[in-house]
Amino acid sequence: MGLSILAGALSLAFSNIDKISKFKGAGFEAEMREKVGAIIAKEAEPEKSDSTHGLTGKAYGLDESTEKVVKALGNSQYTWRTVSGIGQESGLSKNEIARALHWLNLNNLVVKTDSKANANWGLSEDGRNLYNQIAATAVANA
Repeated sequence: MGLSILAGALSLAFSNIDKISKFKGAGFEAEMREKVGAIIAKEAEPEKSDSTHGLTGKAYGLDESTEKVVKALGNSQYTWRTVSGIGQESGLSKNEIARALHWLNLNNLVVKTDSKANANWGLSEDGRNLYNQIAATAVANA
C-alpha cells in the first residue's frame, strides 16, 4: 500500500517536473515553485499622488490620424501592436501611422519594443490616460 502511494506521488511529481524547485529521496519531499505571471500594462494600477492641492493636467492637440492610432493602441485586445495591426484597425497608411507614432513617441505617449522581426508599440501611462479621455469624450458625445 505504502509503495503504491509513493509510486503515485513520484509520478505526480515527475508529471509536474517543471514546477518543482526541490526534491528529496526516499522520504519523498517535493516543493513547488512559485509561479510569477507577467504584468500587463492595461492592468497596472497607477501610483496615487499625495498632493491634493493645485491644478495639474496635460492637454494634447491630436489630428485625426494620430487619434486613430491612439484608439487602435488602446482599444485592442493586445497590449503591444505592430504597424500593420494598427493599419488594419485604423485604416491608415504606414506613412500616416509612422508620422503619428513619431509624434506620440516624442510626447512620451507610446513605448516601443524591438523584437527580432519588427517593432511593437504600446501606450505609456500618459498615453493610456489620453486614450481614456478620448473614449470618455466619445461616450459623452454619443
